[in-house]
Amino acid sequence: MKMEIYRCDHCGNIIVYLTDRKVPIHCCGEKMRLLKADVTDGAKEKHIPVFTHKDGQIVVEIGSVPHPMLEEHWIEWIMIETDQGVSVKWLKPGAKPEAAFALAKGESLKNVYEYCNIHGLWMKKA
Repeated sequence: MKMEIYRCDHCGNIIVYLTDRKVPIHCCGEKMRLLKADVTDGAKEKHIPVFTHKDGQIVVEIGSVPHPMLEEHWIEWIMIETDQGVSVKWLKPGAKPEAAFALAKGESLKNVYEYCNIHGLWMKKA
C-alpha cells in the first residue's frame, strides 16, 4: 500500500492517508493538496533526513548540518515508514532536529520523512 501525505492550504492541517478508498480528501471546504517530498537539498538549510541504525533503533538527524530550530523556522515532525507501519515524533523550536525510533524484531525501514514549517516535506529512502 502506498502512503500519502496531504496538507490543507488554508489552515495547515496535515494528514497521513493510509487507506485509499478513492474518496477526495477535504478540509476547510476544499480538496487537500497531496505533498510531494523533496529528495535533494538546494537550500542553505539542509533538509534531507540522515539516519543510522544504532542499538536496535533508527536515529534520525535532519540535515548534514543541523537544521535551525527557531520559532519562525523549524522541523515540525519526523516520521519513519516501515514494512509494518509508521511512527511520528513531534519536535519543538529550540529542540535538536533529531529523533530515535525503535523497530520491532524483523521490521525493516522503508522511508524517513521530515516536515519543515517553511520548506515543506522531505524524504530519504532506506
